Amino acid sequence: MRVLITGAQGFVGRYLAGRWLDADPEVEITGCGRSAENSRTFLHNVTIGSSSQAAALPPGLRAAADSTRYTYCRVDVADRKCMTDLLNEFRPAVIVHLASGLRDDHTEHLLRTNVAGTEQLYQAIADSNTRPYVICGSSGSVYGAVAEPCLPIQERVPPEPFDMYSITKVAQEHVARMLARRLEVPTIVTRIFNIAGPGQDERHFCGHLASQIVAIERQRCPAVLSVGPLTTTRDFIDVRDVANGLILIASVRPDASTCNLASGRETAMQEIFDRMLALSRIQGEVSIERRPGRKADMPRNVASMEVMAAWGFRPAYDLSETLSDVLEYYRSLPDNG
Repeated sequence: MRVLITGAQGFVGRYLAGRWLDADPEVEITGCGRSAENSRTFLHNVTIGSSSQAAALPPGLRAAADSTRYTYCRVDVADRKCMTDLLNEFRPAVIVHLASGLRDDHTEHLLRTNVAGTEQLYQAIADSNTRPYVICGSSGSVYGAVAEPCLPIQERVPPEPFDMYSITKVAQEHVARMLARRLEVPTIVTRIFNIAGPGQDERHFCGHLASQIVAIERQRCPAVLSVGPLTTTRDFIDVRDVANGLILIASVRPDASTCNLASGRETAMQEIFDRMLALSRIQGEVSIERRPGRKADMPRNVASMEVMAAWGFRPAYDLSETLSDVLEYYRSLPDNG
């Protein structure tokens, strides 16, 4: 089977390609993205104390990038003609659309990538000689603040986006569904919840905490952990389970229009903090610096996983294993002082 992954050098895209190549000796993957090909690092930097460095790929992901069954093309998903040419040349059976702006990006970039990029992808499919099955990667954040009686969140709960990122992800979903119907392209929108895993950067809580813990372990900064409010809950899923879930969807190719991809477990941010501190190797006392936080956009957040479970999905990674692997990744980075 031939698979095209957009946003292939992003965090999820890297893991998806690696897991798929390991799981299926017959699969051929072409990745595409706006960035130049890089087979050794993620696109983001990571920090230990005051030292910043490119985030090295774990060994398994480096091997995947070097596989003869993997090809990377520098193509912007919003470039309709180049995407059409790529589709005609590669002729994928499945497209996993992961190209996306991120929460901290400017509105212009979010609109161009999440909304216009999705539109141009479908127009390129229409212009090409292919009709692949499309898995459109969205976000669990589109649900916004859900009332407690509606937890865990089922796919039928109406989205209530709360920032420009989640607004553009809802718009992306509408564009994908509208064009899928009009162009007769089989499509499922997959709402991915809070991802954690080795190599994650500090914009995410687990990476942010691991970076600080390892800096303290190496005595690169005072024994102070800086965190915001820890009163909210989230549904954390290991990035490797996200990859497994996307591969499962591609194999089942369900008729459903939308599915959640999460662990189905609600975890308090305080619990993440406590578990990571327990896994640390810090000697002596640690002070906690509480940063003021904004009002929580989503006080509680957990997904119903009934739809994916019916297709056979079960998360393989326990939260403690995920957090330990995040810490070990940071510990594996060179000590640049």
